[in-house]
Amino acid sequence: MDWGLVLMGIASYLIGAIPTGVLVGKWLRGINLQQVGSGNIGAANAFDTMGIGPALLVLAGDFGKGLLVLVLTRVLGFPREAELWMGFLAVTGHIFPVYLRFRGGKGLATGLAVALWGAPLAVLVFIPLWAVVFLLTRHMPISSFTGVLGVAVYTGILGIPAGVCLALLIAGRHFPETWVFLKEKFSPGG
Repeated sequence: MDWGLVLMGIASYLIGAIPTGVLVGKWLRGINLQQVGSGNIGAANAFDTMGIGPALLVLAGDFGKGLLVLVLTRVLGFPREAELWMGFLAVTGHIFPVYLRFRGGKGLATGLAVALWGAPLAVLVFIPLWAVVFLLTRHMPISSFTGVLGVAVYTGILGIPAGVCLALLIAGRHFPETWVFLKEKFSPGG
């Protein structure tokens, strides 16, 4: 067993689990982002409840912690495939943070850092899918769900298993709201 990889994996999860949105909410506005708006700790809820400035800080922090994990993995000399798996663990930490009893965000900003690092063209798959679905539905979760499913297919075609797992993890986090939307939209009398 490579103990260096194990320790890097634990560090990646713990860095990803840093609750940027909660910290920004408490520091700037004295609020707990989990208790206002949608209850999500990401940039969208930060924007809805605190405005553009705090939302940009949350976005930068969530993106930055993903990037930090990737840079550390490279600087410490781990193989490229390990970089993407450490990015996956950072996103897992963001979604299921130990510091918040495993109730975190949806992983898009942290996942974006990993995608830009490991498969930059995946963003060109995500954005058009997201935009078309958003224009048709005006519903963020289903737009994000569709976009990350596209990324899962794209990274699967490229043979990047960490990318597929990452995209499916983020899609899974968006699925409950997507399912509710679809049931309401297409159920009889809906």
